[in-house]
Amino acid sequence: MAGLLRATDTPIAVIAREVGWGDPDFAARQFRRSVGVTPREYRAMIRSRLSQSSG
Repeated sequence: MAGLLRATDTPIAVIAREVGWGDPDFAARQFRRSVGVTPREYRAMIRSRLSQSSG
């Protein structure tokens, strides 16, 4: 899921279903448990880092 969040602009709910999670809310909770931030926060963090490194 993290790879798709980094590499695409696909909505988080769609990614959650694509990777086999039926419920996007459950996927977000599991992602947060594993990574420490929500999928939305993760994507924002990655984009912020990318924009800082290219600017």
